[in-house]
Amino acid sequence: MGGFSLCIAMMLSFNAMALTDPVKSMKKSVNSTSKQIYFDIDDESPDAPTQVKQLIDELKVRFGDQPLNIKVTGRTCDLGPEAYNHQLAEQRAYAVMEMMMMQGLNINFIEVESLGEKNPLVPNNSEANRKENRSVSVYVFAGGLSDYLASL
Repeated sequence: MGGFSLCIAMMLSFNAMALTDPVKSMKKSVNSTSKQIYFDIDDESPDAPTQVKQLIDELKVRFGDQPLNIKVTGRTCDLGPEAYNHQLAEQRAYAVMEMMMMQGLNINFIEVESLGEKNPLVPNNSEANRKENRSVSVYVFAGGLSDYLASL
C-alpha cells in the first residue's frame, strides 16, 4: 500500500473515531476534492488542457484564496516498457502540476508522484480500462497543511 493510501486509511480510521469521541467530533472536517485528468497513449500532455483549466476554475470557486495542499499522481496503462511508463507518468504529473501552478492558486504544498503502470485505477484488461489508467489523479486539501493535520 502506498504512503498516500495509508494516510487516507488512517484518516478514515481517525474520522470513524471522531464519531464517538466528543473532543474529536468538534474539530472541523477536511475540505478536500479529487479529480482525474486523462491522456492519450504516449502523450505527456492532457487530452484536453481544458480538463486542467476546468479543475482550476472549480478549485477557485470552491476554495477561493485558501491555501491548498495538492498531491498529483501520474499513471499509465500497461502497454510499453515499465521504465518508459514510469517516466511518462512522471512527465504527465509534472505537466498538470505546472499548469496548476501557473494559474494563481494559493498553493501551500504540492507533491508529485509517478506510479507508472503500477497500482492501476482499474485492471488493464480492456482498451476502455487502459484509457482510464492513462491519467493523473489530483487530490486537493484546502486550509493549509496545519489545518489538514489538525482535522485528523
